[in-house]
Amino acid sequence: MNEDRYERTIDELEPCACKWWPKEVRDEAQEISVLQTLLDSQERFISILKLADKHNPSNLFELIDAARFSYSLFLKHLVVLTDFGSEPLQRVNKDFDELFADRKLSYNIGNGVVEYQFHSLPVRGSLTNKRMKIDSVENLSVEAPDKNLCKDIIMLLIYGAAATNARTRAVLFKCTPYEYLGEDALIEEFVRQNYIRVSRIISGKTASDLGNVAQQYVVKYLIRTLGENYCVRSNGTVPGVTQNEGNTLTTFDVVVDRINDVGRHKKYVAIEVTFQEKTTHQLQTLNGGKYMEASSRPYDPALYNQIEEAYGKVVYTYTTQVIHAGRLYKRYKVLKWGQLILSAISTGGFIGTLISNQIVLTWVGGICSTALLILTAYSKDTDLSAIHKQYLDTSNRLWLLREQYLSLLTDFSTLSREEIVSKRDELQVQVAKVYDEAPLTDAKSYSMAQKSLKESESQFFSRQELNQMLPETLRKEPKNQ
Repeated sequence: MNEDRYERTIDELEPCACKWWPKEVRDEAQEISVLQTLLDSQERFISILKLADKHNPSNLFELIDAARFSYSLFLKHLVVLTDFGSEPLQRVNKDFDELFADRKLSYNIGNGVVEYQFHSLPVRGSLTNKRMKIDSVENLSVEAPDKNLCKDIIMLLIYGAAATNARTRAVLFKCTPYEYLGEDALIEEFVRQNYIRVSRIISGKTASDLGNVAQQYVVKYLIRTLGENYCVRSNGTVPGVTQNEGNTLTTFDVVVDRINDVGRHKKYVAIEVTFQEKTTHQLQTLNGGKYMEASSRPYDPALYNQIEEAYGKVVYTYTTQVIHAGRLYKRYKVLKWGQLILSAISTGGFIGTLISNQIVLTWVGGICSTALLILTAYSKDTDLSAIHKQYLDTSNRLWLLREQYLSLLTDFSTLSREEIVSKRDELQVQVAKVYDEAPLTDAKSYSMAQKSLKESESQFFSRQELNQMLPETLRKEPKNQ
């Protein structure tokens, strides 16, 4: 093998390859497996659900306390059962004020409307698994430092699908455990069937855990193999290597350099360690040591870009509708206050005339009465409250479409082309229906939406413009011009 040639074939690499997980890596991965912890505590979790009174949420929390069951562990069970994890919860946290008026969850499970007052939600920053203390076995086994946050999220996951607000109900449609509380047979079936499938949340967490373990294994292996003359760093950087115009250096899983090598032209080796579970049917070995998926899920840039464009337009229209609704509401409030003030002045003017007999008060009262009459006639012909509700309803429908487009972009790499095209066509029909029924906006609202989104007038979006509207995880580096 030519040691100076860095592009190796599969046949050349195979003699040195580690084809199976080393024992120490398997043991460490088993120790951090969240799934095993959930399976071990499943019976106690089911017992709490069986004893819970669905019409008395406080009873559920009393049972958790009495059983000395970790709130973080209980929450993790619900996250897995509802398949509603960190990513959708972060969106809920971001749009919290729009989903929950007065920061209350109002729901109805057949016994009248019940209100739950949130104590810790929304939180500042991201509502990550680490923030919720459900990211590791260690956090699941200790008492949660913020019980109120756990309680708030538990209420969302249990009763969310019964929310009285249609928009909230649409977002939390998976959150249906309330249907099974106190029903022994239903709970057994619900829980066990959901644990038969490997939840995407748990499989993703397991992959992340195994990836971290693999990274540390590579670091230890290199330190042991290269000896003391080399510096091996986990999550290191290389001077001058950046992806954001020098604001921060790019972080690599492993960075290696020679300790005694100094000067401007010091050499570094950056290594990325990835972990993916693939079956033998999913991989084909090709010439040159490259591989591809046999399941045929090619990345189609034209299709992806079209969906991005559609997403951008929905966001634009949604923002314009929200802004126009806000302007109408302000106009409505000004009109109501104007009527109230003019009514008070006109009434006070006429009363003052009777008392003081001053003609100027009569004139003031008359002018105010005339103005009041004009405003009343205007409000009668133009029901601003009803018009505001039309714009608000349209924005609510667009909000859901925006989230569906975002989900499609997120799931793009896991779907076949046929599934993507089918979902795209379905969304196009829904968007067209909303646009057809949507009330018209004006140039000012459109201009304010441009300013809000930091956009130009064009309805076609550059990479930078789309990045401003996409979450950070879906952004791409702009191509060099």
